[in-house]
Amino acid sequence: MRARKAGKLVGSSEPTRRSIILRSTYLVISPFAVGSPRRARSIVVAPMNIGIEPKINGLANHLSSAFPASLLVGLDGPVIRLGFGQTEIASSVDLLRRLSAAIRPDWDRLLGVTDVDLAYTGQTFVFGAADERRHVAVISFFRLRPSPPNDQLLLQRVAKEAAHELGHTYGLRHCANPLCLMAFSSTVEQIDSKGSTFCSDHSKELARRMHLS
Repeated sequence: MRARKAGKLVGSSEPTRRSIILRSTYLVISPFAVGSPRRARSIVVAPMNIGIEPKINGLANHLSSAFPASLLVGLDGPVIRLGFGQTEIASSVDLLRRLSAAIRPDWDRLLGVTDVDLAYTGQTFVFGAADERRHVAVISFFRLRPSPPNDQLLLQRVAKEAAHELGHTYGLRHCANPLCLMAFSSTVEQIDSKGSTFCSDHSKELARRMHLS
């Protein structure tokens, strides 16, 4: 994260600028089995801007390789029409609140994906954010885009940040191992240097928390 003052933060004080639409886009399911959780798991990846779906086609497969339990990862559910201008910034707190209102009982977790810049408290810019209690997370493409453009690298960065924030929704904390997906990252270079999996300790903790929840 980087702290600076710029742009305009659009928060919950402007409710007429956006609306939530519940619709099914298309479902990409990547199941795998390691262990035996007590119920079927589903992580729903929700595109939060119209037209963003093609950019996250491969995200389900990347996430499936990171989580040590039977899991369904799909593109489905709420699309939040943000309606922001290019110089405006979305409040991560506000988007988490909106996602928590859209999550369904049969979804284990809900991950929102947007290409609008995110900020926390209007000062600190973030790649993503999570709400452990409400089982939702949000990530943004905005600060993850490579220069020059590189779609493969962008997807890798998005997948790592998505797994990191979803890990927080299961109660995982930051890791001292810089290769672990739960390592704290304040720059894209740090994200690039991470591996594509959780470390051994966090993998075991994630499996335990998923089994108990």
